[in-house]
Amino acid sequence: MKQTDINAVRKCKLFINCTDETVSELLASKKYEIRTYLRGDKVFSPESFEKSIAVILKGSADVIKHTEKGALYMSTLNSGNIFGMSGIFYEGDSFPTTVSAKENSRILFITKDQLTELFTAYPVILTNYLEILSSKIHFLNKKIESLNSADAKTALKAY
Repeated sequence: MKQTDINAVRKCKLFINCTDETVSELLASKKYEIRTYLRGDKVFSPESFEKSIAVILKGSADVIKHTEKGALYMSTLNSGNIFGMSGIFYEGDSFPTTVSAKENSRILFITKDQLTELFTAYPVILTNYLEILSSKIHFLNKKIESLNSADAKTALKAY
């Protein structure tokens, strides 16, 4: 794995409070898949996704929610950011958003089984995972509030 990949993994909130030794062990195992995407390529979408989480090692990606009223921009993810958490343990066969490469990107994928192994071997990773999920729930609640604001000025201020 490249040094830039290692640095990106170290920035990922999933691996906060993990020792350098732990991160090195994980990355040295080479059991995790890394894929390259060109600008505009879809990484995950409601029609095409995997039961895995993804860590952006290089580049960036846009998260878009498609609704009856059109596309709703949710966020831009950068190196070290993680996505796919909403689908990995979900029993259904759908994914709520479209994640597309905003620029040429390298992305690390961790499957459901691999993630479960990490939780068992490194409880700090499980704690980090739960903290990330909690943050995402609060983020989405704020998005919902801003969309349901009484007027455009309040919605813009919340944004």
